[in-house]
Amino acid sequence: MADADAITVQLPDGREFDATIVGSDEPTDIALLRIDDVTDMPTVEFGDDRLLRVGDWVVAVGNPFGLGGTVTAGIVSSIERDIGQGPYTNYIQIDAPINQGNSGGPTFDMSGRVIGVNSAIFSPSGGSVGIGFAIPSSTVQEVVAQLRAGGEVKRGWLGVQIQSLSPEMATLLGDSDAKGAIVASVIENSPAERAGFQTGDVITAVDGDEVDDQRGLTRRVGSLLAGQTAVFDVLRDGEPQTISALIERRDDDQLASAARPDLGQGGVEQSSAEKSLGLGLMPLNGAARAQFNVDDSVSGVLVSDVAAGSEAAEKGFRPGTVILAIGNEEVETPDDVAAGIAAAGEAGRDSILLLITDAQGQRFVTLNTEQDG
Repeated sequence: MADADAITVQLPDGREFDATIVGSDEPTDIALLRIDDVTDMPTVEFGDDRLLRVGDWVVAVGNPFGLGGTVTAGIVSSIERDIGQGPYTNYIQIDAPINQGNSGGPTFDMSGRVIGVNSAIFSPSGGSVGIGFAIPSSTVQEVVAQLRAGGEVKRGWLGVQIQSLSPEMATLLGDSDAKGAIVASVIENSPAERAGFQTGDVITAVDGDEVDDQRGLTRRVGSLLAGQTAVFDVLRDGEPQTISALIERRDDDQLASAARPDLGQGGVEQSSAEKSLGLGLMPLNGAARAQFNVDDSVSGVLVSDVAAGSEAAEKGFRPGTVILAIGNEEVETPDDVAAGIAAAGEAGRDSILLLITDAQGQRFVTLNTEQDG
């Protein structure tokens, strides 16, 4: 619709109106239209999708295959679904049949309130198989409010690369029950850097609202306004603290990730400690940087080889990956890595927490140090 030359809205009674786009938001696939000089436009009321329960009945309305207004019924199959369509929407999964042409139609609760907007289906055949998804009404209302006010959505930006805190990571950080998002890196000259965030911080709440994972934190920060000060609950070295940060506007063009470089191959004689990780390691000297296209600003230990079928390979290690730290200790040589593995064994741990970087960015990874083979 963003590239449409003309937009016409047709009502069930046959009337047609010309419409203009007030604004659209590609990450959530929501647009706001304006129709002028209409006084008797029928309307519906939004409901609160946050009150939905799995098993609640819903009704989906749409225009499948151009047949005209069609109503189907079903139940809520799941809530807060991540279907890989970006971080800003957790979808409502419903089994009310949704087919081609239903997208954009409302999903009603049994009180006649709109609790979602039909958006997508999962189907191997192209037709409905009972797995449909609706954008929650709360997301629609948040986006529409910004589109109405300024014609665009301005999402907040903190300036951290984050990942979900896995149970393994939480255990290695000293709190097996902790949930949240762990800071893999802090972007230079960002609100996070100015506020004092550090790599390894675990963000557990924003303005008192708990966040369970990376996606939850991204949505929460995205809903903040530029110029707003937010308070973050953080675990640092196992100790709780709060950090206040002045949020800035997210600029997706600035944050676009670089393309993956062409990594070379190589290998060195492995120590027994390195073999336990399924990795070949080598110092990050000038020749290694040139061979594997590693930036001069990066300091650590280079992964030159990854054993096929190893846990490291499954978790994304590739020749050219750089190990920056084990736990909170930076590493500079393969011996430092071996020492970190030995220290973990002496402490009775059978896994280690590694901070690594590659073409996909900086992140934490856990590896078992007592692998077979």
